[in-house]
Amino acid sequence: MNNKSFTLIELLVVIVIIGILAGVIIVSVSSSINKANIAKSKVFEESVKNSLLLSLISEWSFDNITDYDPVTKTVGSTPNNIIDSWGGNNGTAYDGPILREGSECVNKKCLEFDGTNHLVVDMFISGVESSISVWVKNPVSYGYILRSDANTRTYIHKAGTFSKGNPSTLIGSTNYSKEWTHIVMTWKKENGQSKAKVFVNAVPLTTDFINFLDDRNGTYLSIMSLGRDAVELSSGVVDEIKLFDKTLSSSQIKKEYIAGLNSLLANNNISKEEYNLKIERLASK
Repeated sequence: MNNKSFTLIELLVVIVIIGILAGVIIVSVSSSINKANIAKSKVFEESVKNSLLLSLISEWSFDNITDYDPVTKTVGSTPNNIIDSWGGNNGTAYDGPILREGSECVNKKCLEFDGTNHLVVDMFISGVESSISVWVKNPVSYGYILRSDANTRTYIHKAGTFSKGNPSTLIGSTNYSKEWTHIVMTWKKENGQSKAKVFVNAVPLTTDFINFLDDRNGTYLSIMSLGRDAVELSSGVVDEIKLFDKTLSSSQIKKEYIAGLNSLLANNNISKEEYNLKIERLASK
């Protein structure tokens, strides 16, 4: 009786075939998991927005801008060309910021400023109780990211300084990297005094609200500038600016931050490892 056995070449061929099949299966499963994660992130993002709808006044996501050069991506200066996708407070871009999109943004499209351009929104901002949320990337060591003529303004030095009031008073500082950073500034008038707090990536910079006497209402919001005029311009990229007519709680700010992380993940702007690290870092605070 003849004893037949596999030759070394036959065994190698079988191993290669099994390896190829295993690779196809892993890629297929991984792709399905990624798609499921993206789908879940979108659902979560919508749930966060829905939970804050009653207090959301305005939202500038820069996704509806049509006044720009499709070749250079330079945004025009047509009045009210920066659309408020939630309210009626449209803004005007000055001196041609650049419209970015895709993996360069938190979600869909964003605006890049180079220190020669800025954005102004004429609107009412309550000095009684409000919150401003903004995502920013690559801020310079000098200049403003966001300022209103009410009782809040956020300006950036190398250490990332935040002040409030007129005259301004320091309420916190942080160090910035070149990654997307989420800033929320809240203020509320209590017992005749205005109190403010800053959160960076959902972590508060101060343990308690800081008291101020200034609680004026505001009439405009300026992005990447000290005010309406082109004064103390800054550079960097901004996305997903939102204004609320209430003081957001720590849990709401965390949800808003995680929703942004989900968008970054779905947009391939951060890796799954970076995403998990940021979530773990937030959970340890």
